[in-house]
Amino acid sequence: MNESQFNLSIDSLRKVLDYIQFLKGDRFDINIKRDLRKNKKNTTEYLDLYSEIINRGDFDFLLLDESIIQIRYWSDSGTKKARYVFYKVPFDYFSYEEFLVECGFDYEKVGGEFMEEYEQALSERDIIFPFVHTRYDYIERDYCEGIHPVSHFHVGNQPIRVSARSLITPYMFAFVVLKQFYYAEWKKWIKDKKFRDYYNFSKRSCEEVGENFWKDLDERELFLV
Repeated sequence: MNESQFNLSIDSLRKVLDYIQFLKGDRFDINIKRDLRKNKKNTTEYLDLYSEIINRGDFDFLLLDESIIQIRYWSDSGTKKARYVFYKVPFDYFSYEEFLVECGFDYEKVGGEFMEEYEQALSERDIIFPFVHTRYDYIERDYCEGIHPVSHFHVGNQPIRVSARSLITPYMFAFVVLKQFYYAEWKKWIKDKKFRDYYNFSKRSCEEVGENFWKDLDERELFLV
C-alpha cells in the first residue's frame, strides 16, 4: 500500500461512514502524527485515555456514538508501519431522538428545543463495562517468523496477536469495527444494496504481505485471509 492507495482508502472510509450517517467528527490529516498508545489495562486508565483523546480532539474519526478511530501509516528507515485503533465509547449512548422518545416527545414537534437537556443527560450517563477496544498493527521491523506476525490484530488487553495474511487498509478496518462492534446496526446496513457494494470492495482493497514477511511457520497457524 503506497501513500496514494492509503489516501484512497481514507476517502472510501469517509464515504461509507457518511452514507450510513455514522460519522460525527472527522479530523484526519495525514501530516498529523497521532499519539496512538497501546491498550490500557484498567478502568481508570481507559477512562482517562478516552477523555484525554476527546478533550484534545486527538482522534481521526469520531463515530456517531462517540467511539473513536485513530489511524496512522508511515515509513521508518525504509520500513512500513501502520497502526489503527478503535476505542468503544465507555459510556451508555443514546441519540437525541431516543432521548426525546424516552421523555415522551416527538422530534417532528419539538425539534432541537431540548438539546440542552439532552447534553446534560449525556454528561450524566452510566459507564459501560467491560471496555472494548481493538488495534491493528503492521510493523515490518518487528516481524519474526512463527512468533511475531507482521500484520495482526489485538483484541482487548491480553497480549493476543491474530495474524492477517494481508496488509489491512483503513477502509477494511472500518468494516471490521462496524461488523464486530455494531451488530444490531449491521443487520440493517447489510440489507442496503449500496452498503453491500462498499462492503464487497473492502477485502479487495487489501494486498497480501510480501514473501519476506510471510513464511512457512506463518502459513501453518490460524490466520485471517
